[in-house]
Amino acid sequence: MEIKISGFVCSLEGTIIRICNKFGFLNNSLILFINKTEDNILSVSFDGKAAEITSKDIPGVLRGIALLSNKLRQNERFALTEKRAFEKMSVLIDLSRNAVLKNDTMEDILDRIAVMGYNSALLYMEDTYSLDDYPYFGYMRGAYSKDDLKGFDQYARSL
Repeated sequence: MEIKISGFVCSLEGTIIRICNKFGFLNNSLILFINKTEDNILSVSFDGKAAEITSKDIPGVLRGIALLSNKLRQNERFALTEKRAFEKMSVLIDLSRNAVLKNDTMEDILDRIAVMGYNSALLYMEDTYSLDDYPYFGYMRGAYSKDDLKGFDQYARSL
């Protein structure tokens, strides 16, 4: 797959390849153009040879890839546009019931919600994080360290 990106400052190509490989999206013979817009829209099109995705943010691009992959299975030319009703699409992940998720599972959830176009995740945590001065805080419940939480934040920002 040949990817041409314009307007996005971050390293988007690695994220796109990782997500495509993980979920089985797209194929190697496609030319994909990705453009950034300031408008709150997602535009996806395929002309028979090349595809184009225009979005405001990375989750929009990833949602566009999921939509594109689905439409390419029909092997037809198409163009579609979605207008976001909300600036933020968020999910609340409850981490205070029983035990915390493994780090890999949390990253998998972040990938999945990004592909659905979500651009925010909130973690509901009562006592499932560690505090240096309170070793019994959340005792026997599992806990994320400060580094774990920073890692989730960095991972989510890459999406």
